Amino acid sequence: MACQKCDVMPTGAFKSAGEDYSLFIKLKNHEFLKLTDEPAGTISYGLNVSYYQCSNCGQNWVHEQPDGNYRGLWGSFE
Repeated sequence: MACQKCDVMPTGAFKSAGEDYSLFIKLKNHEFLKLTDEPAGTISYGLNVSYYQCSNCGQNWVHEQPDGNYRGLWGSFE
């Protein structure tokens, strides 16, 4: 479960390009969400994907940027 420090926006697909950009700005130099390596065993679909981990609670996050008709998403994962 996410803590208040890494709950930067609702999870799920972006409704607009503006939501993706807003998340990008929030993640830039975020105090608790830090970029991590791609998890082992992750399947790549050719998307621009970034992985983060909260240094406060340890929750893992994924940011999939929009690409063509794909809206992109922000979500947590185990």
